Parts: sequence; structure tokens; C-alpha cells
Amino acid sequence: MDGEELLELEPDERARRGLSWLPVSERNPSVTIANFLRAALQSRLPEGGELEATDYYAKLYEKMELLRMDRFIHVAGG
Repeated sequence: MDGEELLELEPDERARRGLSWLPVSERNPSVTIANFLRAALQSRLPEGGELEATDYYAKLYEKMELLRMDRFIHVAGG
């Protein structure tokens, strides 16, 4: 990507560049969109940075309510 070899980067380094991968299957039904987004946001923080879970979920659920989204939607699979 732009001359950089992405396969040589560590997963967190790829995530900081906006690239991620989540194995999607029926074996992984507990991965909610909320958990996936939290992991993605956490990976973009500076090293040692911490995303406060209670603040994250409060803000996420507020936004989901505005959009009339179900809190328990899972990442599509199969």
C-alpha cells in the first residue's frame, strides 16, 4: 500500500493504518458489532492507551439508540 509491504507489519500496526480482519463464522457468534468496533478503536489508540469500557459503551448505545439499532446485532457470518 503506497509502496509499503503490509504483510510484514504486526496486526496492531496494520490496524493503525485502518486495515483489520475479523474471522467471521458460526463458531464465533459472540462477536457483536459493539465488541468489534471497540477492538478496532482500541487498536487505533497510541501504544499504552486505554479505551474506558463504560464510557465507550455508554456513548455507543446512545448513538445506536438514535439510529434505532439493536444492541445485540452480530457481525454477519456464514
